[in-house]
Amino acid sequence: MRERTGNLHCFTLIELLITIAILTILAGLLLPALNSARNKAHSTSCLGNLRQMGIAWVNYSLENGDWTVYTYGAPWDGVLEISHWPVPMEYGLRGKSSKDKTFSPVLRCPAVDPKTAFTNDNSSDPKVVSTYAYNYFFGNNTSTDPTQALKRLIKAAMPGEFAIFVDGKPKDKPRVFNIQDRNALMTYLSPHHPGMQGNHLFADGHAQGIVILSASNQLCQKRYHFYRDGINLWP
Repeated sequence: MRERTGNLHCFTLIELLITIAILTILAGLLLPALNSARNKAHSTSCLGNLRQMGIAWVNYSLENGDWTVYTYGAPWDGVLEISHWPVPMEYGLRGKSSKDKTFSPVLRCPAVDPKTAFTNDNSSDPKVVSTYAYNYFFGNNTSTDPTQALKRLIKAAMPGEFAIFVDGKPKDKPRVFNIQDRNALMTYLSPHHPGMQGNHLFADGHAQGIVILSASNQLCQKRYHFYRDGINLWP
């Protein structure tokens, strides 16, 4: 005669399969919501980065005769071994006396893999720098072209119309974008955020997401270029 060993109940194969199916359905329902929340959090953090960069950008100008951050030029005392806009921006974000030889994470969008960020290609040991692109027309401190020359904040008649920093194409593209036509712009800017948006920082300090790919040619010119109809709108 067999003895009962208690009320132990084992799952049948059908019950196990039903349980797995239910868990799979629940995961399928939850994951999109979690991904959406994560993407929104990344976008919000990215906008926060851009606003901090805007403060550093303005502070640089206040300390340097009202001139905006350059896009090209000689290295600043060889600090961080790079002759580009991230150096003065780094001074503004961390201070010139900082001993940290890595670039501030504020210069990188959290939605982008740091391994694909812009790097300091002049170094034998490239450092991760940024995922943002700077508007070339703010300017080249070696250029005599008035549309490309350094700008002064005091000349800003409509600063809320002009984009300073934008989500850039990572890795192999330059750290500046130079718009000549819409197709050229698309090779430098990248929509990292929900709704095919790229986050922008404007010269008045506000940051917002904009659908880059749906922008018309005329709107692109208005947003990124100062020279229109033969007139330099930010001399």
